[in-house]
Parts: sequence; C-alpha cells; structure tokens
Amino acid sequence: MFDQIVKSFGKQFSVATLFQAPTIEQFAEIIRDGQAVDPWAIIEINPLNGKKPPLFWCQNYGDMIPHLDPDQPFFALESGYQQVKQPQTHVKDWAAGYVDRIRAIQPQGPYFIGGYCFGGYIALEIAQILRSQGQEVGLLTLVETFGPNAPHYQRKRLTMRNAILHTTSIRRRVLSAFESHWHELEDRKIAQKTGGRLVKVVMPPFEPIRQAVQNYDIQPYDGRVVLFVGELTPLTSRFAPKSFWDDVFVGDLTIAPVKGTHDTVVYHNNGRDLVNRIQAQITSAGDSKAARWH
Repeated sequence: MFDQIVKSFGKQFSVATLFQAPTIEQFAEIIRDGQAVDPWAIIEINPLNGKKPPLFWCQNYGDMIPHLDPDQPFFALESGYQQVKQPQTHVKDWAAGYVDRIRAIQPQGPYFIGGYCFGGYIALEIAQILRSQGQEVGLLTLVETFGPNAPHYQRKRLTMRNAILHTTSIRRRVLSAFESHWHELEDRKIAQKTGGRLVKVVMPPFEPIRQAVQNYDIQPYDGRVVLFVGELTPLTSRFAPKSFWDDVFVGDLTIAPVKGTHDTVVYHNNGRDLVNRIQAQITSAGDSKAARWH
C-alpha cells in the first residue's frame, strides 16, 4: 500500500503512520494536508502489566506478534531504513530519538532491547545510550544483524574471504531459495482463504543503508547479547565465528541458530519459534532482575 502511495503522491510513509492515522479519513487528511508524522512513534502491541519486563523491538516483527505470551509487553520501533537521508549520522540520530520515549514508558532499567537486520544497529545504539545514562540493559537481542564487516556492507566485495564464503554457502543458498518459495506459496494460500491479495514489497535502495552502517562509529559493547542467525543464511561460516562483529561484542555473546533464511526467519512457523526463543532469553535474563523493573 505504501508503495502505491509513494508512486501516486510522491510521499514516503512508515508503518507507524497506520497507527497514528488508523482510519481512511485520517490517513487521507495526512496526505492532503501534508501533516507531519512522528517518525519516532512507538507502537504499543502488548501493554505494560507489571508481570514481565517490556521488549522494545526495532524493525520487522513479522509473525512474531500472534505468538507472544499474552503477558509479554511489546513495543515496536522502526529503524528508518526506508528514509535514510543522512547516512553519516543516521544510526546515532535515529536511536537518540527513541531513548526519551522509551524511558517515558519504562523510566528505569533493566531494559530489553532487540532488532532485526538493520534494526539491530538501532537497537545496539539505543542500548549504548541507555548504558551511558547509567541504566542497565538486561539483554540485547539481535536477529540476522551482521556486523559491518559482512560482505554486503563492504564497498570492496571481491575479496578472497568473500569468494570463500560464497563458495562454501552454495548448499544453503539453494535451500534458501526453496524455503523462500515455500513461504510465498503459504502467503498465497492465506491470501486466497482470507480474500486478500499479495502485494510485492519494494525495498528502498540499499546504498544509503550500507553507508549508514559504515559511518556508524561502533563502540565496544560488554553487555549481554544474543544473536539469532537463520540456519539457511549464506553468511553463516566458520570464517566469521562472530558473524562479522569481530571485537565489538566483548561481553557475554551467544550466537544461536534459528529456522529460516534472512527473509523468512520472522514469518509463519519460523516467527513462532523465534519469538519463543526470544521470550525464553528474556525470562532467563529477567529472573535475577525481576525486582528491579517493577
């Protein structure tokens, strides 16, 4: 839908726009009057309840939401990947825009922050800022977020290491293609049952995102980190034991495989399995801190 609006009206909108203007009339008013939409709006999926610490999640939660525990507070953030206008400072600026809003929801830590793909960079910087303010981050969860030394973030991609990675990942790339095709068939079945239709998602240009990653001044992070990597992700390799993060994560880092490819890890049954794994990590990390976030 957003792609059609962009083509018709020459304007870019985020998912948060749907929550700020949920009716057709309100959305039409934004288009007509050119109203400013808050790019740092935080979407409340499951509200605070005093039972569990909230999870603040950045970018693409796919089919995770239907499988959240009913008492797991969940707040959705965006990474701004569709509108990277200042790649030199995007990660830090975008993360900084969220911190006060997060603390308005949860004034004190420990905080549980997570993100998918590029959203993981925003989540990391949010965690860095919170820690610089003297707050505790109980867990930073990343899904398919590879470090800045990953091939797709490098300007020079024709290197010996990248050639080895490409050669050793042939089997996973073939299986990944089958997995993606299966997910497309499932989406078509669902669309037919519900009377909907599939809409092709047009991704924004990757170059601004690559530049944003390369311009991000990453500082070492010594907090607890769990990085979930799809079993069929071509970048999984013994030549990159820390998933290209190298010396960034210097504390408690766990890299765990999950079902799916980079594009399917958060959808259908993969999304269910992933959110169950994430919630288990939150429970594990939160048990010793429960008294401090109430």
